[in-house]
Amino acid sequence: MSGEFEGRTVLVTGAAGGLGAEIAMRFAQAGAHVVLHHRSPRDDVAALAERIAAEAGVAPDTVRCDLTDERDLERMFAESAAGRATILVNNAGAYPAKPFLDLTADDWMSTHRLNVVAPFLCMQHAARAMTTHGGGSIVNITSISADRATPDQAHYGSSKAALRSLTRTAAVALAPHGIRVNAVSPGLLWRNGLETQWPEGVARWNDRAPTGRPVRPREVADACVFLSSTRAAGITGHELVVDGGITAVTDY
Repeated sequence: MSGEFEGRTVLVTGAAGGLGAEIAMRFAQAGAHVVLHHRSPRDDVAALAERIAAEAGVAPDTVRCDLTDERDLERMFAESAAGRATILVNNAGAYPAKPFLDLTADDWMSTHRLNVVAPFLCMQHAARAMTTHGGGSIVNITSISADRATPDQAHYGSSKAALRSLTRTAAVALAPHGIRVNAVSPGLLWRNGLETQWPEGVARWNDRAPTGRPVRPREVADACVFLSSTRAAGITGHELVVDGGITAVTDY
């Protein structure tokens, strides 16, 4: 799909992380102008921008924003290249773990604020801009945890379930404006050191997943690129699961 996205601007939230960086790189390799969102001044987003420019030949923009601060989010869309995006990938999110009986209302609200409210506001701002460009595409990163219970992640799983529902609602609401809204639902994502940090979990995953391994970030990124491409022009309100087939396996 090299060159397919030339002339398009793509905003990737949470681009400084492993998955976000891969998503940004894949869009840049396809010719898009990428806007790299990051939250922390400690994020090494400048190095990522240099790597994308060197490997993809397209120099990205960077923008720092606290997506849980509505005013700061408004500023990002008003004062940066994010406001010109016709493709939005809502990748930023929290992945907390805490025993169910120890969860507080603050734990719950802070997780939902970043995983649900922030993507909602980003979709609103991006959609308003997209309408002036004849439409666009939005991809939300959900999770297979949306419908597979994990006792220590009630706040996380419920937030991803809410984002899945929001994806479908937004798809219906924004279709008249030429905007498609879809989601990509990853399974266990590979990262350096994963097998050392969580050997028993990786072993269980590898034993159950039909592919016998965790999902590669590039595979999730490719799904985002596909859903934003003309080849997916008839797809909206859909959640594309990228999990190595583990949700197809019977649990009993």
